[in-house]
Amino acid sequence: MKISNFFLAATISAAVLVSFTACDPDEPTSDDPIVVDPTDPTDPTDPTDPSLVFFESFGPADAAKTIDVNGDGTYMAWPYVNQYENYDNKDVCTYFGWSVSVRNSQGNNNYIWLPATKADTLTIGNVPCGTGKTLSYKLANAGVNASTTASVKVLCNGVELTAAVSDFPAQYEFVTVADVTLPDVETVTLMFVKDVANSDQIELDDVTIK
Repeated sequence: MKISNFFLAATISAAVLVSFTACDPDEPTSDDPIVVDPTDPTDPTDPTDPSLVFFESFGPADAAKTIDVNGDGTYMAWPYVNQYENYDNKDVCTYFGWSVSVRNSQGNNNYIWLPATKADTLTIGNVPCGTGKTLSYKLANAGVNASTTASVKVLCNGVELTAAVSDFPAQYEFVTVADVTLPDVETVTLMFVKDVANSDQIELDDVTIK
């Protein structure tokens, strides 16, 4: 009986050793070269545009009316900026909002909703920047009053930036405000503001720095 147990243990040990030493022929070994993206070897998340420094789409189409305002399920609301968590740059940047929410009612990726007649503010902090960079973002008229992109002002580190003004072609159709010059600093705080007296309803999306 002791001899049988000895041979059984030896057989199991050999099987375990084989299972650990055998390797998948398709799995790279330590002798294989490491393949990296030739355009951006450090972060190949967007190899088609190496000039991209920052992009925020405000998350995929996952925002929903999940906020129970009354605590009894009778009124469910979109999450405010401070309540939503799945931002593209959530591990790097900070997000703060006043009277603005995250929505996706058009069926695309999320966007920021700036309602009418409120002191609407969206602040994104610790945004990576650099030397010679420009800002762009998209705005859409979500109501019936807005006619131009001048409804929303953008500030960088507390200073209002000069942005070109464009007409809204149609309701819910986004217009890109592009080539807004940024200061030559490593990080910035961006603030998008709509005055309380402004009766426009605006959607904000795709904040980009290149």
